[in-house]
Amino acid sequence: PEGEVLLDWTVKHPEINKPDGTVSTGYSYKRPVLVKNGLATGTSGYILNQPYELVHGSWEFTYSYNGAVLVSQRFEAISQ
Repeated sequence: PEGEVLLDWTVKHPEINKPDGTVSTGYSYKRPVLVKNGLATGTSGYILNQPYELVHGSWEFTYSYNGAVLVSQRFEAISQ
């Protein structure tokens, strides 16, 4: 497809214990991305701006379309 396409953006991360008592291991939502000549460009990230988010472990960012993984990046967060 060309033009604005909704891709599935998924973030998996180590267990984060939030101040409200809930626990998160990731999230997913549809994200609009502009596709031109078969190429999608953009940037994605996650800001660790709360002390409770500073957890050691494996993180993974994934974009998929209609169930097919387009790109995925895994990295290890370490504490110092």
